[in-house]
Amino acid sequence: MSVFNTVKEWGGFSKFFHWTIGLLVIALLIVGIIMEGMEVSPLKFQIYAVHKATGILVFTLVLLRIIWLAFNRRPEELKSYTKLEHRVANIVHILLYIAMIGMPLSGWIMSSAANFPVSIFGLFTLPDLVSPNEDLAELMKQIHMICGYSLIVAVGLHVAGALKHHVIDKDITLRRMLP
Repeated sequence: MSVFNTVKEWGGFSKFFHWTIGLLVIALLIVGIIMEGMEVSPLKFQIYAVHKATGILVFTLVLLRIIWLAFNRRPEELKSYTKLEHRVANIVHILLYIAMIGMPLSGWIMSSAANFPVSIFGLFTLPDLVSPNEDLAELMKQIHMICGYSLIVAVGLHVAGALKHHVIDKDITLRRMLP
């Protein structure tokens, strides 16, 4: 397997970004939902710290993936896709990228506005993006939640589309993204 994309298949770097980001996003969504229901405790703050650091890791990986895709060809679209499938796939991918960028940015701004530092696994602390501001923190919390629910829908549609192509259409959509 090549690290670069080919006309027929995604390369190793693209597959690494896809699966790593996908698994981390699903884990972050699950942890985020669990955190909301937790009582305030030292454990909750520890989980928040890991959640924030992992969110910034995802943000970094998404930016690297965008750069990688900008300089690397995409495999050809399959002829089996309908025009509607092309449109829906494009919309879902745009929604995925907006949410994968919007969630960590809104979380970082929310933390800055709430005067809670964002530590990256205890290695270093990110600079605050804004000064403390309760109203802005609340707005960013709402945006973070909207991005989260949008991401749940987009990931669900993405997985459903891949499974539809694999199980019903029996095409290579899923196989060419598998490691």
